[in-house]
Amino acid sequence: MKRVAPKNQKKKKVLRGAHDGFVETLVINTSLIRRRIRDPHLVFEMNSVGDISRTDVVIAYMRNKVDKKTLDKVKNSIKALKTDALTMGDQSLVESIHSYSSFNPFPKVRYTGRPDVAAAHIMEGKVIILVDNTPTALILPTNIFDFMQSVDDYYMPVITGNYLRLIRYIVFFTNLLISPLFILFTDNPQWIRESALSFLLPDVSYTIPIFLQFIILEIALDGLNLASLNTPDALGTSLSIIGGLILGDFAVTTGWFIPHTILYEAVIAISSFDQPSIELTYAFKFSRLLLVFLTGIFGLWGFIASSIIIIVIITLTKTFTGEPYLYPLIPFNANALRHLLFRTRIRDKQKVDTK
Repeated sequence: MKRVAPKNQKKKKVLRGAHDGFVETLVINTSLIRRRIRDPHLVFEMNSVGDISRTDVVIAYMRNKVDKKTLDKVKNSIKALKTDALTMGDQSLVESIHSYSSFNPFPKVRYTGRPDVAAAHIMEGKVIILVDNTPTALILPTNIFDFMQSVDDYYMPVITGNYLRLIRYIVFFTNLLISPLFILFTDNPQWIRESALSFLLPDVSYTIPIFLQFIILEIALDGLNLASLNTPDALGTSLSIIGGLILGDFAVTTGWFIPHTILYEAVIAISSFDQPSIELTYAFKFSRLLLVFLTGIFGLWGFIASSIIIIVIITLTKTFTGEPYLYPLIPFNANALRHLLFRTRIRDKQKVDTK
């Protein structure tokens, strides 16, 4: 009997690679990992969580590769967990075992619905958590550089994988800075008026401040995204295209927005899908809103202050095991950082993982 990939797996399109994915059945998920790692050192530890639900939770790791500190932290957190039920599956587990600030949007746990990704991280010495009735796996510990990687990088030749990763980094920084920099140039036209970048300045008058236009567009796009979730599949594509054209045209015609803000926000909305982690996408969306708001209110000093705030928050953020979120940048580990920033040969990466 042919097994169809779950819906969450269909959304994660890949250029090459396996098309199987985790499902809601725990036994199948463990077997998908076991098919890729047929080694006696691979361990699956079963736990029962929830006084009422008695949800099965599995901890997967390689006995000869796992970091003992991370493993003990995960085991003790799950054993000490006191809850009635994991009503929302893996998300309920994460919020129950990991205490963090509600105002810090940066994710501490990486989710994946791909067995090959989970198996690769197990081979690197990380811990995988599988929750029954949930078609995703939790990867621990995870820093900010792990979220920037994609499975496509490793299914392509080294040079192609590095090119794709470079594009991802460029798009990431562009999405973060394009709107606040445009606000700075608009408020200080003398900076670029006599240069080749003068075409960036708006040539039409506007009533609503530029920074408010960006904030309204950010909120409106999220509203449209939520609406698209409830739109029937047969109408989704046509309505999104027609709605985007009509709303964009009339928004400019009526004077709500200028063409520049519509263009830049459209670039941000489309290219944000370049980031494989939706959690990190929203974390930097909130960072971009902070940059836009403070830059619009206080100008250059607001841009500098908001940039410092974002850097401080990321620097002070810790992983699940209490390690720096920016490792191996802080503390600095040149060899590990090279393998995270660049697509290296798999055998070279395995040598680093075994050290």
